[in-house]
Amino acid sequence: MKATKKPIVVDYFVYTRSEDFHAELHRLTSWVKSFGDNFPLHFDKDEDLKVIESMSLTDGIVLIQDGDVIIRESGNYSVCPHDIFYQTYNIH
Repeated sequence: MKATKKPIVVDYFVYTRSEDFHAELHRLTSWVKSFGDNFPLHFDKDEDLKVIESMSLTDGIVLIQDGDVIIRESGNYSVCPHDIFYQTYNIH
């Protein structure tokens, strides 16, 4: 048997680790809140280490790396490496 994945539209955010960690954290937090979602339910941050982690039921805890793409689909967030994202999705 074979199946084809149905096309779906997702929202995405490209994480760019920069010298200004707080500015990027603010950008990500604002993006999450724009959907009415609660940032601490989906992400954890360590401002001393300057890292952000994604927390999901399917992926568990994932450290978000520079260039990773955060995908929001049906209220759930997941992290995808930059190259895989652009191979998998068509950008509108």
